[in-house]
Amino acid sequence: MADLSDVVGAEIDLTVISGRGLIPKDGGFGFGARTSDPYVAIAAVLPAARSGRGGHCEELGRTAVIAKNLNPRWDQAFKFHLHGRRFRGDMLLRLRVWDSDAMSADDPMGEAVVPVGDLLGGQVIERWYAVRPYAGCKKASGDLQLRISAVLRTALSVSSHQSVRLPHGVLGVGATW
Repeated sequence: MADLSDVVGAEIDLTVISGRGLIPKDGGFGFGARTSDPYVAIAAVLPAARSGRGGHCEELGRTAVIAKNLNPRWDQAFKFHLHGRRFRGDMLLRLRVWDSDAMSADDPMGEAVVPVGDLLGGQVIERWYAVRPYAGCKKASGDLQLRISAVLRTALSVSSHQSVRLPHGVLGVGATW
């Protein structure tokens, strides 16, 4: 991973494009599960072993529910601004797929995990990510198609009588001691 000592945050663009081969969770009245009503919940996660605090998870957003579909197409775009303690280069983007149920709790369908460190090269990544089981979700199948990019925000140090041209006319000020 690149040197992140002067990085103060990141802007992450994520499009949840589609899913394929997702596990069915909704039953057919004695005939077994045949379909699902999937949506994706997106979270930023600091790994427990690295955070020293038992981990930290912040939900960032969720897609719309696509009814009765194991191959949903969302084409839903998100922009996340993670700054200060909300950003670390070793954090993960966790995309949990859920089956929406009106009469009971939503059923877990699996998760895809994207290490933020993989995004720090500045390129746009579009690919399929495997949906896998996790604690509390024993069975999962399928893939999520995602388009992701990240732009790092770095600190700028300026001494007395120095000037710096601002490319977008935006100035963020922070103090440390």
